[in-house]
Amino acid sequence: MNQTRLHLLLLAFLVLLWAQPGLAAPKKKAAQVHPSFYMDQGYTVLTGRPSVAIWGQMISMAECSLYEVPYSGPDEPADAEKIASHPLPVRHWTQSLSLGKKYGQKRIYLPVTRQGTYRLVIRAGPFRSQKTFRYSLLGMIVKQAPGQLLVLVEDMLKQATARDARVEVKRVYHMTRVVKKGKKTRTIRWDRTETVYRGKPGLLSLDLSGEFTVAAVRGGDFVRYREDLGAKERSFKVYVYTDRPIYRPKGVVHFRGILRELTAGRYTIPVGSVQVEVRDSQDGVLYKKTLTLTPFGSFSDHLALPEEVPLGDCSIVTTIDNKAHYQPFSVGEYRKPEFQVEVAPDRKHLTMGEDLVFRVRSSYYFGGPVSDGKVYYQIRAYTRYFDTWERSEEEAWAEEAEASHRSHGEEFVKEGEVRLSETGEALVTVPSMKHKSEKIYQIQATVTDASSRTAKGSASVDVTRGEFLLGALCDRFAYGKGETVSVKLLARDLDGKPVSTPVKIQVDLEKWAPRGSTYPNVLTGETVLNDKGEGVFAFQAPRSGYFR
Repeated sequence: MNQTRLHLLLLAFLVLLWAQPGLAAPKKKAAQVHPSFYMDQGYTVLTGRPSVAIWGQMISMAECSLYEVPYSGPDEPADAEKIASHPLPVRHWTQSLSLGKKYGQKRIYLPVTRQGTYRLVIRAGPFRSQKTFRYSLLGMIVKQAPGQLLVLVEDMLKQATARDARVEVKRVYHMTRVVKKGKKTRTIRWDRTETVYRGKPGLLSLDLSGEFTVAAVRGGDFVRYREDLGAKERSFKVYVYTDRPIYRPKGVVHFRGILRELTAGRYTIPVGSVQVEVRDSQDGVLYKKTLTLTPFGSFSDHLALPEEVPLGDCSIVTTIDNKAHYQPFSVGEYRKPEFQVEVAPDRKHLTMGEDLVFRVRSSYYFGGPVSDGKVYYQIRAYTRYFDTWERSEEEAWAEEAEASHRSHGEEFVKEGEVRLSETGEALVTVPSMKHKSEKIYQIQATVTDASSRTAKGSASVDVTRGEFLLGALCDRFAYGKGETVSVKLLARDLDGKPVSTPVKIQVDLEKWAPRGSTYPNVLTGETVLNDKGEGVFAFQAPRSGYFR
């Protein structure tokens, strides 16, 4: 009995001792999240709608500064020192990043409207990052074979071959010189270039020994090929693709790769195996295997993404012969929006020079307006193509296939911010500009509510030079000298109804020149369209050449 009492007293003493302040079991500290910020600082060439990607966490806002760097030609390096001596500020603005506790990505679209070399400086809290980039309307494809170089140049705005561009191929010599001054010696290094070709793009026969640079030049615009040619010829080519460009967490990624070995200027099917890794946006390894090549030189596999995979850009890394090849794909998370954004123009059609008025309205799905919400909008103008001709099934299929690989030229018009009223509405007014062709003005509005949630809406309106549209179509694409060229004419008003009107015709001949083509007039004529808004103009081809 006494022994039992002693045990109970001892147990009560231990309970009281454990309950004393400071003697309880220590609580696990929450992991601290520190702000981080990263932007690729390498020199790049941007086309189309220029943008840069920002990675980081715990960063809400950033101060952005854009400078134009006065480079005179494609041989000049991306030298940041020129900004200090010749600052040409373009724009300063505050950018919302909204990077939370999870490491994520934000894309910033840059207000660049003309070709040139620029430097972007971003300050976010204690972080500062800068990047030099070239904005060009030229795109270039370069393929190399022993003794041959294939160079193709494209106008990225028109999505067509840049006939007025020239190609410059230069051999690069790395020079060094040792300078002695007293007891000290200093090594000076610089590059010397020798022009080995200057002319039209195409298939070039050149001595490709050594190191080369290739540039495409048109007027003041230029673009450089970013890889060194001739110095180190790659022995393998790897092409990897996935079944989709973007996946959700817990999704299954199927990928396939095709491998070719370059031997004596020919591609052959290799044998053996390759090492494949899949890395997430924080460079964590999600997958790592050695895959055996098939008799066709290919490999394939799949992986299931974890539920907590970091969002952002992932990459498939294929390593062979100690060389890594990268193929990106994205991981995103879908969240159902809690409110909607409706954008509508005040009119369906406008004439150039008139004011565009867009009404932005935002409301919650459960009822009520998004009062005092912030609206960030961007307005861009796209070329409007007038074409209502009836096609055969084969012609329609061919044009649809071509259109899927061609984007319409776009122009940046305006961006800005407005506030929604108490009723969740706002008006955006902008004057339309003068253009050489019909345009479609499109606005994209992003609304942010008080809880920093966002939703988007868009609308478009036709902006034309007159009250009707005129189209022309030849019955063939090529004619012999002296043959009759038949041109069908069509006129429609902005609602698609036929227009009977007199039409003046002018036929021009294209004369190509390195500094820009000219179009002298060779023929003029007149005709009147019938009640259906249709007509035909016929003439004899006066000579060989390219006419418009």
